[in-house]
Amino acid sequence: MRFLLIFVAKSKMKLYKVWIIVLKFAIIIQVILIAAKVQRQHDTVYLITDILFKTSLGIFLMLYFYINGAPMFDGWDEIFISFGGALLLFDAWYNVFPEVLKNYKIYFDPYTFYWSTSQPRDTEAFGTSPGTMDQLRTSHVPTQEDLHFYRDVYPKMIRREITDMTDGDPGELRPWIFPWYGRGVTLIA
Repeated sequence: MRFLLIFVAKSKMKLYKVWIIVLKFAIIIQVILIAAKVQRQHDTVYLITDILFKTSLGIFLMLYFYINGAPMFDGWDEIFISFGGALLLFDAWYNVFPEVLKNYKIYFDPYTFYWSTSQPRDTEAFGTSPGTMDQLRTSHVPTQEDLHFYRDVYPKMIRREITDMTDGDPGELRPWIFPWYGRGVTLIA
């Protein structure tokens, strides 16, 4: 730490530049440790360093141009760069921070603000839940009876219901066929 203070005093560098350089070196060292399989990517030290780096760089990108200005950048360029800083902050606190908490058995979903000390249940994929599998196993395959019902009986039922609701003849009922949906869907209107 003393070396860092002497370095800053002699180099006349601004403090925020030194802070970002220190964080860059910390990230580089930890990437080397991960590549050498000494440290894992989900270790708390790496994740906290990642949060510090992304937060510091994000705040720097969001505020630097508004405080100092830059004649070579247009106003829209400054907004675009500050938006990049906002994305870094978002990534640090919405993606990395929950990983740090997970290492301490605290589960946090930042999108719903759900906190829990018990591990959340995994959601099932579409084709793996018992209800879906039961439905797929007992699904009905159209038969000739179905074709007769939907072509002859169902339109009469619909005509009767429309006549009862409107107290008048609905006119001709024509099927609407949607061939782009699976084997084709027919609606009567």
